Amino acid sequence: MNEQKGVFRLTITMFLLLGLFGLVADAQETQQQVDRLIKQLQDQKALEKDRNTRSIRSNQELRQVKHSP
Repeated sequence: MNEQKGVFRLTITMFLLLGLFGLVADAQETQQQVDRLIKQLQDQKALEKDRNTRSIRSNQELRQVKHSP
C-alpha cells in the first residue's frame, strides 16, 4: 500500500512539473510574439510619420511655388 502511495505521489509530481514547464514555455513564446508585434507597430508608426513629414514638406513646397512672383 505504501509503495502505491509513493508511485502515486511521484506520478502527480511528474505531471505537475510537466505542466509547470509547459506554462513557462508557453509564456516565453507569448512574450516573443508580443515583442515581435510591438516591433511591427513601431516600424509602422515610423513609416507613417515619415510619410506625413514628406507630405507636409511637399505641401509647403507647393505653397512656396504658388506664392513666388
